[in-house]
Amino acid sequence: MGINASIRDLAMECADRLKLKVEDRVTQMEKDDTNHWLIYRVLGVTKLQQFQTRLANVLSGSGSTV
Repeated sequence: MGINASIRDLAMECADRLKLKVEDRVTQMEKDDTNHWLIYRVLGVTKLQQFQTRLANVLSGSGSTV
């Protein structure tokens, strides 16, 4: 096995581990209590709404910003 193949294998292993960690964190975030967002919305705190929108975009992979 050449050096290029070794590097590629190592990169794939790291990518697989990272993907699992991201998936686990997204699952945790989906289970999080989000009642605090309702309070922010009632208070009219728009910066937090923009942050929530950006976070949702990042998690969905769209990358678009509002």
